Amino acid sequence: MWRVAPRTQDVLVGSAAGRVQAAGKLTPEFWCTVDGLGCAGSSASWGLARDLLVGGRYRRSVLIVHTSRPAGADRVRYPVTVIGDGAYAMTIVRGGRPVLRAHRMRTDGSFHDLFQVDYRQAPWYEWREECASPDRYRFELAMATREVLGPLVDQVLADAGVGRDRIAATLMQNLTEAAYTFHETLLGLPIHPVCAAQLAAYGHLGAMDVVLNLDRLLAEGTVTEGDLVLVVNNSPVAAWAVSLWEV
Repeated sequence: MWRVAPRTQDVLVGSAAGRVQAAGKLTPEFWCTVDGLGCAGSSASWGLARDLLVGGRYRRSVLIVHTSRPAGADRVRYPVTVIGDGAYAMTIVRGGRPVLRAHRMRTDGSFHDLFQVDYRQAPWYEWREECASPDRYRFELAMATREVLGPLVDQVLADAGVGRDRIAATLMQNLTEAAYTFHETLLGLPIHPVCAAQLAAYGHLGAMDVVLNLDRLLAEGTVTEGDLVLVVNNSPVAAWAVSLWEV
């Protein structure tokens, strides 16, 4: 079982992953928390889950769980978007569908301190997710994304042996309309309308965004068996992930 870390822990030192395992009466083989990757944690988790299944033929499935709530009372994460509440559980199953055809990630540690919550100096109801430099977020991180994400998509498609013309839908996080336009221009691919619809309905749900958007796309029935869905995911800590799923 992988647990994607939330914005804030319920307790320090304790193990939330162990709590989920105990509450769900899950098999005691192995659990762990994926942390430090922000919104990209979900993509990292399903990539790791696939590797666990490939590397251990005795494993049948890997469960991934995550919750999203604001760090404090303020839901506006300036200059990003509005934060919503949510939770998800997904299972990567051997022989299941959709199939994770290809997956790659990149990180840049120089952006590690771009966002933070000074939780030691104030009670929880005064916590705020503060951006150290909005200009650095808007320009430097955007330029880094421009340099990394396009080549990462090319590498994933090359790994799968397919071209852009085979992609039936492209998904990303719930951010802003401007972010969708930026990614469409960068990738030369349209971002599926389900992302904007989910943004309007729920706001930004952190690592949950791409999982929810993929789930809703499949539920709509606009893609069919054999179609390829590209999922791009990134976070303000400068973690980028690209996954190619076959429905």
